[in-house]
Amino acid sequence: MVQEKILVSRGTTLFMLMCLFVLFFQNSLQVFFPLLNYFDEFLSLAFFALYILQTLSTQKAILSDLVLIFLSFVCILIGFVGNYLSKGQSNFFFQVSDVVSIFRFILLYIGLKNYYSLNYFKINYRAVFKIIIPILKVYVLLLFTLSIVNIFKNINMSYDVRYGIRSFAFVFGTPGLVINQMTYALIFFTCYKINSSKLNVNIFIGLTLIIIAATLRTRAFILIIVYVGLYFFSLILKSKHYKLKILIGSLVVTISGFSQFEYYFLNGSYITPRERFVTGAGILMKEYWPFGSGFGTFGSSAAAQNYSNIYYQLGFSSLRGLSPDNQLFLNDNYFPMIFGQLGILGGMIFVIILILFATSFVTNFFVNKCAGNKLISGFVIADIFLSSVQSSYLAHYSNVALIFIAMFCFGTLKKGKCTLD
Repeated sequence: MVQEKILVSRGTTLFMLMCLFVLFFQNSLQVFFPLLNYFDEFLSLAFFALYILQTLSTQKAILSDLVLIFLSFVCILIGFVGNYLSKGQSNFFFQVSDVVSIFRFILLYIGLKNYYSLNYFKINYRAVFKIIIPILKVYVLLLFTLSIVNIFKNINMSYDVRYGIRSFAFVFGTPGLVINQMTYALIFFTCYKINSSKLNVNIFIGLTLIIIAATLRTRAFILIIVYVGLYFFSLILKSKHYKLKILIGSLVVTISGFSQFEYYFLNGSYITPRERFVTGAGILMKEYWPFGSGFGTFGSSAAAQNYSNIYYQLGFSSLRGLSPDNQLFLNDNYFPMIFGQLGILGGMIFVIILILFATSFVTNFFVNKCAGNKLISGFVIADIFLSSVQSSYLAHYSNVALIFIAMFCFGTLKKGKCTLD
């Protein structure tokens, strides 16, 4: 019996370590191992399948989870009706692929909630952190050094020049992927600091924030303000007035979100690609009222990979960055994609799904929880919704990694003050 418990603990710990490593470095690993491009989809579906099996076995389920599943199912039906009406995407595989991309974060969240309620105590967190933290420290030191060198010398790691300074993109070609990785690192370091009480972790938190700032993106500066604010209120002041924190955080997110919306969508000097998606979404909502054009037809990765017929109808095929041969901006949006593909009916239902998700996340991991939970959960929610204003972050694999890493750390904090030293 004792051997079985040790075996389960080791197996669960090894599985968790592998998942965390792959998700953190997925962008680089999938270049060498193409199948890892689908790792986040596999993980989301696998954990949701575990949730279904557990629910059928125990015949117990949380009402809020069932509501999320039901509304997601309704949205999927609406999307397929839109596909039938528009004929915008002829390949059924890409339609299904788009469904998984859009709803995978919901499936993962529901599945992980169930998984951690049952198995969080089986993970050897000390062993996981003992491997991950040293790797992250070396990685952050490397990126910090290169980001500083990049300012003074062109080392082919910049994306553009802002404020007279080269932005930092590392080897990814886009600063957004650097920001994504460093948000994961922030969560790991924050969790480790709370559980180990090592002061030198603050140094690496600071270096990570500097790397994020070196990307020179508006999103980066906003996330730094959000993290520092949450850190101050949660870990330094240790304020218990969670309603005040939520109100202040909501105001920061709203104001910052509007400033990003204004910058990316209301640029008066020229018509931006994102503005074209807003206009295109309006056209599709009207033409295919109230269902939209369906999955894999507009604004999604699937619509770009198997170039959508809708793009020809809207004239996107002749525009730089939106054509079949140059797809730089084809999936660089989110809410226009949702309303264009699902119409006004599916779009409004999807907004309700997002509200219910955010409410569930805050209720489970912020309200009446420890300071570490509040810091991490507040930062995650802010990152998810701020990033979705100007990109397809909610439908990107990075969002899956963010939620998975955060939920892992919640498991650590749920277990209590672990000895990670």
